[in-house]
Amino acid sequence: MQKLICSHLFAIVSILGIWYYHVKIDHLMVILLASVLSLEMGFIAYYSRNIFIRLLASLGLLFFYPQSLGIFLSLVSLEWSTKDIWQSNHFMQYMAYLLAILFIISSALLSLKLLVNAYDISKRYQLATVIPVMLFSSFAFCLEKSGSLGLEGIILNPSAFFNGIQTNMANLDFKALSCLFLVQLLLWGILMED
Repeated sequence: MQKLICSHLFAIVSILGIWYYHVKIDHLMVILLASVLSLEMGFIAYYSRNIFIRLLASLGLLFFYPQSLGIFLSLVSLEWSTKDIWQSNHFMQYMAYLLAILFIISSALLSLKLLVNAYDISKRYQLATVIPVMLFSSFAFCLEKSGSLGLEGIILNPSAFFNGIQTNMANLDFKALSCLFLVQLLLWGILMED
C-alpha cells in the first residue's frame, strides 16, 4: 500500500512540475502519462483477485509500457547548456525534467515487478518472465519509431496499419532494439533484484 501512495504522489509531483515549469522536451508529457497508465495497470493486475481483470490489466500494461522507453530518446532534445542550467528558471525546468526521468524509469520497473508478482511467479523464474516483455517492448518501440506508424491507425485503417508494420520491419534498427533491451535488462538487474 505504501508503494501505491508514494508512486501516486511521485506521479502528481512530476506532472505538476512539467506543467508548471513548461519543460520543452518532445513528447515528455505523453511519455509521463503512458508511464502512469502502465503503473496503474500493474497495480490493477497486482491487487485484482479476478483473473479476467488481471489479464486485461496485463494487456494494458503491455500496451503502455513500451511508450516509457521514449524517455531515452528525449535526452536528444535537451535545450540546456551547463551555463543555462544555473539560471533560476532553467534550473527548475531541468530539475522537473530529472524528476520526470526518475519517475518514468522507476514506474516502468515497478509495473514490471507488479506484473510478475501478480501471477505469483517465483524468484527463480521472474527474469525468464520479464525478458519476453522487455523484448516485445523494445521491438514495439523500435517498430513505431522506424516509420510513421501511429497506434491510432489500427482503429482508423487496420489494413494500412498492418501494411505499415511490414514496411517498418524492413527499416527496423536491430542495434537500437538490442540496446533498448539491454538497458531494460541492466536496470532490472540493478534495481529490482532483492
